[in-house]
Amino acid sequence: MTCAEFVDYWNHHLDERSRGDSTVPAEIHRHAELCEVCRSHARVFRVMELSWSPPMMPAGFVDRVLAAHERQAVVISFTDTSGVTAPPSQSYTVAVQSPTRFTVTAPGVINGTYTQVANTSVSNAVTGIIDTTNVIFVSISAHGAKVGQPVYLRFVNNGTTDGVYTVVSSTNANTFAVKTDNSFGTNGSCLMPRFLGTSGGGFTISRGTNATFTTPLPHGLNPGDGVYVNFSTSPPADGQYQVLTVPNPTNFTIVVPNSGNGSQNGQNIFPLIPPPLLRSGNISVQYGTFSIGATDNGNSFSLAQTPLNAPTVFNFFFPDYKYPGALSTAGLTTPEFQLTSDTTVADQMNFLQGGILGNANNTNGLSSFGTGGNNSTGSGTIVLDILPWMTPAYTSTTGGLSSLVDALNSLMCGGQLSASAKTYIINYANSLPAATTVGAMRDRVRAVVHLISNSPDYTVQR
Repeated sequence: MTCAEFVDYWNHHLDERSRGDSTVPAEIHRHAELCEVCRSHARVFRVMELSWSPPMMPAGFVDRVLAAHERQAVVISFTDTSGVTAPPSQSYTVAVQSPTRFTVTAPGVINGTYTQVANTSVSNAVTGIIDTTNVIFVSISAHGAKVGQPVYLRFVNNGTTDGVYTVVSSTNANTFAVKTDNSFGTNGSCLMPRFLGTSGGGFTISRGTNATFTTPLPHGLNPGDGVYVNFSTSPPADGQYQVLTVPNPTNFTIVVPNSGNGSQNGQNIFPLIPPPLLRSGNISVQYGTFSIGATDNGNSFSLAQTPLNAPTVFNFFFPDYKYPGALSTAGLTTPEFQLTSDTTVADQMNFLQGGILGNANNTNGLSSFGTGGNNSTGSGTIVLDILPWMTPAYTSTTGGLSSLVDALNSLMCGGQLSASAKTYIINYANSLPAATTVGAMRDRVRAVVHLISNSPDYTVQR
């Protein structure tokens, strides 16, 4: 055996040890006994071997990830052959029916249940009186409808008439009531078309009255159709409007009362027409959830770079760029800072916020970064597990948070987090609700992770 073969063996051996193979052949030991140089190398390799430990997943991590993703996500591209607007091509969560069949929920329509009651009493918030009439009680999570506004309801079964109804009562964000001419009792499922401005899109007003809306998916509207718009701020006033023009599948225009020029996001649009339920065509399916898409699209949860889409052959920045000011004066070349501005720093903070804080409804310790560049809500693309730190020992006000910051400082910053940053992070986490519930412990850990990930000690590579 030559010395080169000896060194080559150890390089491969340390790699293989990660797969559980820790056996060293006798000829390696014999060569080390005969060669002083290789014997010195062997001592270094042995220290490396003994100090190496395989990465360990927290207990139950795989089971919890699988439980959180019982339904698989796929990217589906639709091509319509029925003359109706196709669903948008995007990532969908599927419900498997059989080895050759699965279903997805089309966006633009929200669903729930209803109960139709004949000759009952309802507090009519529009008229301010108690009505005894036929009522449909609708249960749709986060419906977004307001008392007095019209909505289009599509009833899936049991004879209730589809059409435009006026909301006469709404006791919470998940239920509302409408009056009906149907004088029989029944119940079932129902659908309501709605576009959320918070899911992308918005509108601009020109000439004071011409409002052009952009929807996050094809709207299916035609000139003359009715829509009800809940604006995020006023003016314009919430109300029912008629579609004036349809420049393309994701834009339409209406005329609003004189409001001045400007733009908004966050409005809710309720089409007052039947949703496109019966559609047919062809699809292509891309399996897997990792579809990060564009991350330089300008929204507040994006980054200034998109993978494999650099603007020049020099990547995203020039190799000899020097950031103006003290760095340039010191003669330091800082290529990465060519992308750094007040805006990109804030966008990066938002991007991290979406992955760390976006999964607000679970207490299983899992948070995730989303797909498609808009990272405002996690969707399982890259999963973070904070459950090991969601304990009183790490989250209690007395001593726990200090231990948590120290542990995550070692893990995320190599122990380089400044004393002032530690104090600030601990004080902020202490201001959150006491760690007496799993949700409160989760929120404290997420806050610490988020603040460390945005600290200079973490952001600047050393």
